[in-house]
Amino acid sequence: MRRRVFVESKDLNYEKEREEKALGKIVKKVLPFLGAVLFMADIYFSLCVFPANLILDLFCDKVSQADLDRLEYDYGQMAGYPAGEGIPVVHTKEEYEALGWYKKIEGSDELGGKEYITFETDSLIPLDFYRLRGGVELTVHSSRRQGAVIRYRKSFETSPYLTDRSYYNRCYLVALPDGNYVLAWLEDAYYWKYRMTGRVQLPLGCKESMTANEKEAMAPYIREYGLDERAILMMVSEERDEQNKNLYFLVQLGVLVVSSVLMLVLAVAVEKIVDKVASARKTKVIHNY
Repeated sequence: MRRRVFVESKDLNYEKEREEKALGKIVKKVLPFLGAVLFMADIYFSLCVFPANLILDLFCDKVSQADLDRLEYDYGQMAGYPAGEGIPVVHTKEEYEALGWYKKIEGSDELGGKEYITFETDSLIPLDFYRLRGGVELTVHSSRRQGAVIRYRKSFETSPYLTDRSYYNRCYLVALPDGNYVLAWLEDAYYWKYRMTGRVQLPLGCKESMTANEKEAMAPYIREYGLDERAILMMVSEERDEQNKNLYFLVQLGVLVVSSVLMLVLAVAVEKIVDKVASARKTKVIHNY
């Protein structure tokens, strides 16, 4: 009787060992595939989604009102830069609507530079409307077996190609401190900051007239939120985008390298843990014999 129980126990341990070996093989086959999928997702995230200005703004000096007053020409190129000392802060819808497109020069009928503002918001609503960044090529050339293929990027998009996402700025509904909303072209970096903290100090912004495309796309939001249909708040700089487009790519490439190294370290750690668990179970099975 004892011999029979011993044989059955031995057979049970043997079957258990076989199952664990099979599971270990499956895990080792799945890990490289899972790693490849995660790496492809990391490439897309780093190069097409991650906003480079989230890092660049950490090293960018804030622009004060004194800096703006020293500009020889001002056509809105400072929009999107971090707001510094002396920049007017808007609190209500009435203050926003009273904001002019250009500053008035005292004692003169001439207009000065753009009238910039800033404010802190606790609500950002992303809209499915995108505007092509400054310095981005409108044509995309690629080659296939049939020959060269030319694709044209639109100046405005409601659903850009996944690979083109980083070439567009997104439009947002931004809440003023009094709870009313305004339309704004805004860097995605500020939306990321808002998602992390629940509120964010916005960069320099100035009013710009809406184009026909913008009015058509924004019509439902203008009606729903009672928005100003004449103006949109510009909080991005086409000039800055054009100057920094290569720097944006280098930052995104750096993010890809760092995240890939972290993924590699994690993959090695997971593989070691799996090997240790398999080895410990194997030792336990041997002792049970």
